Amino acid sequence: MTITERPPASAQADAIRLEHERLRDHAEEIRVAALELPVLAPEDRRVLVDRIVSFLGGPFAAYAESERRALYPYLDRMLDDPHASDGMRYDLEAVRQLTDRLREADVRNTPGLQELLYGTHALISLHLRKEDDLYLPRLEHERPEQLEHVLRAMREVRFEHDHPSRGDL
Repeated sequence: MTITERPPASAQADAIRLEHERLRDHAEEIRVAALELPVLAPEDRRVLVDRIVSFLGGPFAAYAESERRALYPYLDRMLDDPHASDGMRYDLEAVRQLTDRLREADVRNTPGLQELLYGTHALISLHLRKEDDLYLPRLEHERPEQLEHVLRAMREVRFEHDHPSRGDL
């Protein structure tokens, strides 16, 4: 490979990086929300927290599920270690638990809300950075069609999350 050549699956890895950038933007909004809390009335805090919980329980949960069901099993096989992605799965479970705590949080407890929001921001940010720095460089060297298959499976999982069947309602 020459200096100007990119690894075989760079385009597919770039698609994941682009999604990570969008998720980082949302994570940054969570951090900014934590900063704004002290000047908001309790009813405005509730609206803000509900909006964040909606994102965490919607688009972020769909992203997390797609990784658990499609990306991480592939990484585990690729790295020949059934536990290679356990730390990443742990991150996503921690975000889910923080989401549950945010959903039930007392909006009058500003320090408690800020702690939950800052923790959520930090956890999501670190999770995405680990994927970008530790896993995507390895994925780039896979065959593009293999990674494309993983991306397609991830999209299907997100679709299922966004469009549950009647039996799931």
